[in-house]
Amino acid sequence: MVKTDPRWIEAGPRPMLIGGKWRTAEGSKTFKVISPFTNEPLTTISEASASDVDAAVRAARTAFDSGPWPRMSPNQRADILAKVGRLIERERDRLAYIEAADMGKPISGGYAHLQQGIFAWDYFAGKARDQAEEVVRVAAGSHFNYRMHEPVGVVAEIIPWNGPAVSASQKLSAILCTGNTVVLKPSVESSLSVLVLGELLMEAGIPEGVVNIVCGPGATVGDALLLHEGVNMVSLTGSVETGRHVMELAAAGLKRVALELGGKNPNIVFGDADLDAAAMWAGIAAFSNAGQVCVSGSRLLIDEKVYDDLLKKVVEQTRALKMGDPIDESTQLGPLVSRKQRDRVLEYVRIGVAEGARLVYGGDAPTEPALSRGNFVRPAIFDGVTPEMRIAREEIFGPVLSVMRFHDENDALALANGVEFGLAGAVWTSDIQRALRVAGRIDAGQIYVNGYYSPAMSESPAVGHKQSGVGEAGYLKYTVPKTVFVRLVS
Repeated sequence: MVKTDPRWIEAGPRPMLIGGKWRTAEGSKTFKVISPFTNEPLTTISEASASDVDAAVRAARTAFDSGPWPRMSPNQRADILAKVGRLIERERDRLAYIEAADMGKPISGGYAHLQQGIFAWDYFAGKARDQAEEVVRVAAGSHFNYRMHEPVGVVAEIIPWNGPAVSASQKLSAILCTGNTVVLKPSVESSLSVLVLGELLMEAGIPEGVVNIVCGPGATVGDALLLHEGVNMVSLTGSVETGRHVMELAAAGLKRVALELGGKNPNIVFGDADLDAAAMWAGIAAFSNAGQVCVSGSRLLIDEKVYDDLLKKVVEQTRALKMGDPIDESTQLGPLVSRKQRDRVLEYVRIGVAEGARLVYGGDAPTEPALSRGNFVRPAIFDGVTPEMRIAREEIFGPVLSVMRFHDENDALALANGVEFGLAGAVWTSDIQRALRVAGRIDAGQIYVNGYYSPAMSESPAVGHKQSGVGEAGYLKYTVPKTVFVRLVS
């Protein structure tokens, strides 16, 4: 059982972490933290000014250029990273409670999700110890060269609101393992758990200025980071529109850019698949975290031979999901992160109906007294969806499942690849040859076979195709390669 304590939501304004110190914003500007379950204020957070961003980047710059972190031995860095993982284990109840209260992630799922963040710190602690140069012998006895990956420097990391503690853990552990320093900007929609993570980093012994956390809107805080001359690299997880904006601003300083962007991911089920398993995972893929997952299986493509049977199973199991207070451990579906996001999802439901798709379940805002104040949308399942419909092409980032039928393998692949995104996809079949063949032809960076979601994101990172991503995967994206040529003879 997860222990909870409302006192974990501290009174504001919550300060930011800059140069190893917790400080409020210059000018004392703040923004409100609103509960997605009640739409009532929870606390306030200091909103960074341009001066605060400058101070954070300068602290990271000093820590990289002359501080101890890049000059520590790999084992010293690894020990600190591993300690962060142990501290998150200690504070897992607190972090799960805060994310449930702040962004609506059901506490039971959030508790399990945090294990991925813990694993990231342990995994990259190992990577910190395991970074070897590649040696090439050019001419025996006279020449050789070696190639290594050096830290890129100061990284501006911008993370989304749909799982901030885990997202921050996966990014920070990869950034830090090679000796980089960082300024991290969480979303204004969910910053509290990231600030708690900052406390744990300081307790673990991260030197001053190595990790800085600044909070506030992307249009001000994010842009100030992107344009700052002290930043070497910008990394974003967010929408395609935001990714384009990041590339435009980063181009002015020719900063390195890594982008993890949107998805409209196909979940393909062939007639010979285990339909009970496929139905169960179709619901998990589409509706986990209220559909607010970048690799969400938002398009369910079903073989016409089993279409009606599988659709019925998915509707029945979706109808049984419990919607409610995200702090309640029995809740399976929590609210969307904000009223704005709820209204966006409801508008897409209206669009789907207007386009001619058949709404076979859900798609409404619950009116029950226990739910009506929150940002809830009952999961929407659309039948009769065609490729040209907006609900089949655009990322909604909410609990909306578009179901489409296909005739054969080529038809399934045409539907799967017929969007501008290429983040993830899945294939269900008992034919291993077809599974591998279709997986190879889905134009996406992360493919699941007879399952959904990856249990190994840190050790098997992926990059989105098409408009779903830019840059290298894993910790190497936070490094720059260098080759040294050595002449041994005079």
